[in-house]
Amino acid sequence: MIDWTTQVVVVTVSLLGAAAGAAGTFVLLRRRALLGDVMSHAALPGVALAFIVGTGIGMGRSLPALAIGAAATALAGAWSVSWIRRQTRLRDDAAMAIVLGCFYGLGVALLGIVQSMPQGQQAGLTHLLLGHVASMTRVDLWSVLLGATVVLLFVVALFKEWRLLCFDEAFTRSIGRPATRLDALLMATLGVVIVVGMQAAGLLVVVALLITPAAAARACTVRAGWMVAIAAAIGAASGAGGALLSSSAPDLPAGALCVLVACAAFGIALCVGPAEGVLWRGLRRWRLEARVRREHLLRAMWELSAPSAGPARDRQALLARTPVSVASLLQRRTWSGPRLQALIRREVRMGNMRWGGAHDRVSLTPPGAAEARSVERIHRLWEEYLTRRADIAPSHVDRDADVIEHVLGPELVAQLERDLDRRGGGALA
Repeated sequence: MIDWTTQVVVVTVSLLGAAAGAAGTFVLLRRRALLGDVMSHAALPGVALAFIVGTGIGMGRSLPALAIGAAATALAGAWSVSWIRRQTRLRDDAAMAIVLGCFYGLGVALLGIVQSMPQGQQAGLTHLLLGHVASMTRVDLWSVLLGATVVLLFVVALFKEWRLLCFDEAFTRSIGRPATRLDALLMATLGVVIVVGMQAAGLLVVVALLITPAAAARACTVRAGWMVAIAAAIGAASGAGGALLSSSAPDLPAGALCVLVACAAFGIALCVGPAEGVLWRGLRRWRLEARVRREHLLRAMWELSAPSAGPARDRQALLARTPVSVASLLQRRTWSGPRLQALIRREVRMGNMRWGGAHDRVSLTPPGAAEARSVERIHRLWEEYLTRRADIAPSHVDRDADVIEHVLGPELVAQLERDLDRRGGGALA
């Protein structure tokens, strides 16, 4: 069992991680991963200014005033990035780097002024940078609960619109959706996460939980709905895991452990994620290369062999082909001898080929001939498409078709077959 303080910390950071992961997914899909960092750093001068003004009018360290100041300058930072992009030829990364540096420098300067004030030593504003996760209070819990609820409600209510905005902003505008307002709402939602997270957990934790869980979710799925859910779950687990590890090792800072847990989740997803994981991408690439090699072999067999001279009484007789020498196959492609032998042996085991003579010749079986004919037909389909639709020179069309023919989908194959048959190119044998 864990004590009450640890329970408050775990619940608070879990809620913050879930909200940050859900909102950060759309920021990542909008290719604005650095924008969360920009807004987080841009919130610092707002906090310092709010403290200076509040102290001047006798309010002191007022949490609502600090939140308003942080939100104002965070949104000002986001607007500054957008303004620089509109008014100059700078790209997003350059604009965000400029705004981040300017606002962060201003924030550090203002924090120096705060520290020189009589009340500055007790203000505790440095916690906004490094966080004080292990000493969260019930007030932090309620503020994060309110902020996370608002963020998750916005994510659910505007999921379809934000998804459309992330993937095709021009189409969003063309169908009459208010893309500018949707983008402003996304930035405002991001600002809510930053404001409540900075007060409760600090800048370090907020920046990490905004993008890292979303990046991990991107490696696990390509569907936006599942990506949001996975990112929220990873964010919550990172917060809870870091808080629990810190409770068992008091000398280690909880905020840093939350960040490390999130980074560990990203590392695991990067290795074994079903969508973009290195392991699965390598496996898919290996399978594709193996399929390409065997399709090259089958097409070479079909092109080098001639139709059988026997009477064509049935389908198997129509598919019968003469044997092909292994030497002619070696000259057809850049195969090595052992690699070609291995490919042939595999097709023999699958029943698509049979050896002839002293293993110096090989012939297609009826099932292998049918598959080879299909591979050859797809190649001809791509040649037809590239010649007539893409204006590729006939002298280059075979090479280009050879590159792309292996990734055809069934719908496109059917369409190309209809086009080829309509032009009288259906007979391939």
